[in-house]
Amino acid sequence: MSSSIVEREVNQADDYPKVARVILNRLAKNQKLEMDSTVNYGEAVTGIDVAGEKLLKKTEWNTYAKTGLPATPIGAVGTDALVATENPAPGPWLYFVTVDNKGTTLFTDDFAQHERNRQKACDTKFLTVGCGR
Repeated sequence: MSSSIVEREVNQADDYPKVARVILNRLAKNQKLEMDSTVNYGEAVTGIDVAGEKLLKKTEWNTYAKTGLPATPIGAVGTDALVATENPAPGPWLYFVTVDNKGTTLFTDDFAQHERNRQKACDTKFLTVGCGR
């Protein structure tokens, strides 16, 4: 199931193994995955920047509202995502955010740094929810 999340969350092939590692690291810490792709699956929408009551809605797919993996895979999985899930990159990352339309994704294990990375996404207007200085 985590490979379907990897498939939906990644824009650049090099990021598949890193996102797989983030998922594994969060699961190992019993930390909520908080992936927009899982919320979108339950809401039958696509895109990022999920906000409002969708984040609060308790479903078996909303990884903002529940700990662990969603109830089912959230989509079809390609070879790259499967390989990455079987062979995740080594790393301590717990957070990632795509910061621009090119698919540049920043990874960190520090929440304060993640917030700074997220602000970069706001500065480029890639994200709009939760942005403000």
